[in-house]
Amino acid sequence: MEFDVGKRLRRLRKYYCYSQNEMAARADINDKYYGRIERNESKPTIVTIEKYAKA
Repeated sequence: MEFDVGKRLRRLRKYYCYSQNEMAARADINDKYYGRIERNESKPTIVTIEKYAKA
């Protein structure tokens, strides 16, 4: 069973009513990179996932 990080991040972001730009700013990462992660075009590092958790 594969874990779909992008789908889960999108679901959480929408639950909190954040735009991709807002979420990227809160996590202190590039907004383009955040979009690629949600579309499963890039895989986030553990450090990046920690930033999302804190955001």
